[in-house]
Amino acid sequence: MRKRVPAVGLLFIVLLALGVTATTATSTPDVIAPDAVIDQFPLPSQSAWPQDIVGDASGNLWFAQAGNDHIGRLVPAQATPDTSNGFSEFPLAQGAWPHGIDARNGTVWTAEFWFDGLAIVSGGIVTEYLSLDQDVHPSDVAIAGDGSVWFTESGGNALGHFWPLTATVDQILLPTPDSSPLALTLDQSGNVWFTAASANQIGVYRPAQITMTVFSLPTADSYPTSLVVDSQGIVWFTEGMGNKIGRLDPTTGVISEYPLPTGGAFPEGMALDGHGRLWFAENFADKIASFDMTTHVFTEYPLAGGAMPEGVTVLNDGAIWFTQGGTDSLGRLTLQPTSTSTPTATPSPTWMTTPTATTTRTATVTITPTASGSPIPTVTNTPALTATATETPLLSPTVTPTATSTLPTTRTPTPSPTPTAERNRRLYLPIIVSQY
Repeated sequence: MRKRVPAVGLLFIVLLALGVTATTATSTPDVIAPDAVIDQFPLPSQSAWPQDIVGDASGNLWFAQAGNDHIGRLVPAQATPDTSNGFSEFPLAQGAWPHGIDARNGTVWTAEFWFDGLAIVSGGIVTEYLSLDQDVHPSDVAIAGDGSVWFTESGGNALGHFWPLTATVDQILLPTPDSSPLALTLDQSGNVWFTAASANQIGVYRPAQITMTVFSLPTADSYPTSLVVDSQGIVWFTEGMGNKIGRLDPTTGVISEYPLPTGGAFPEGMALDGHGRLWFAENFADKIASFDMTTHVFTEYPLAGGAMPEGVTVLNDGAIWFTQGGTDSLGRLTLQPTSTSTPTATPSPTWMTTPTATTTRTATVTITPTASGSPIPTVTNTPALTATATETPLLSPTVTPTATSTLPTTRTPTPSPTPTAERNRRLYLPIIVSQY
């Protein structure tokens, strides 16, 4: 069943902390918006709670099923709306709680939050690698060009660099204690960008220089949840509790924030399309939204109540796919030809103020290898620049219900390098879980 409507994510542990529970809809109708069609694809399993999602080189979709400890796959060419055709599921160890996922060169990796490990699907075998350290809680993964795997350790307050051939991990500790690194991605130079949710920071680790830089966000307690790097090297990220989209220019260190039109939406999951738009999920608002990176216009698409969308990815055919944890399903948003035009904004005066920039302080560390090859960190404190912005009334346009344009608040933190003070090497124990 379809109906016409106007066009208009989050780790589960965060949902628990906030006292939010999932609701399962008895039926999830398809949606036809004036410029988009949204179809529903129910998973074959219940209580799957799908999380992050990614497409592989063949156009297949892979996603983490945290609720029932599986990796899911959907072949879109075999999929039929409102059925479970085209799905496959690959079991993991009980209690694994997979979350982040990535696919590259015929392999699929996922982070197992509660199992304290990583899992790979490759060559007909599912293999898990269990950390010998407890409570490191891997959250997200990114496969590098050499086949190694980067991941966040939200419990270990570190980044991990996993080498599959030796089952060893280089652990890079973060400079801010208890920063809860969640999402990460690699840029074109192989640098590792990540969100530090509890520290309210975006960070980057540069393996070639062995340096790390962290950028404090203007909005306090914004809880950054996901991020992408565009073709120009600009970093875009979601602020779950801040309810904003953020933009970081690594060259200048300038951070801009764009408030969402829907309050309390909790944006998470993020993907780029080929038309200069960001796509993300509004987990608490049950919407999928886009943000035009040039015009700064938001467009929101409502879903069925209780959908709780989380992960988002865009395939080469332009279809936007997303997971729906509340309804144990995947959704597909297909834009119609008219949606390529920029929505028309109708300005009306709204007051905004530019916040006062705060002082930050970072530590610069240079890693100097000794004769034996062991790095010795030398730490020098570097004071940050202080900038104070005056409150200035700005005219912000409000637009039709289908699109919202906002003026950003900006600040320039000090982009001083803050490299890691410690690197550890650890061994992971491989376990073959299943064959298929």
